[in-house]
Amino acid sequence: VVLEALASGAAVFVSNDGGNKEIINHGINGYLHQSNNEHVIAESLLKNNFSRVKKRAEDSALPFSINYMVKEYEQLYHLLSDKNKI
Repeated sequence: VVLEALASGAAVFVSNDGGNKEIINHGINGYLHQSNNEHVIAESLLKNNFSRVKKRAEDSALPFSINYMVKEYEQLYHLLSDKNKI
């Protein structure tokens, strides 16, 4: 869900748990919160500039796209197959 939101350019507000912190850079492409406290999230919603985050959000989802992942796997395959041609 986080990647889908980023790909659509949405600013995401997520907890600082699990894989979220590997995808979100606080204040750059979304917002990480230590707790799910509605007051903290509401304050963050009111004080942040979402237009600044929109483009960065879209760009940060690109490395997780199907096209990007396929290219990465193809490069890895060719690298490994070239090493095995001894």
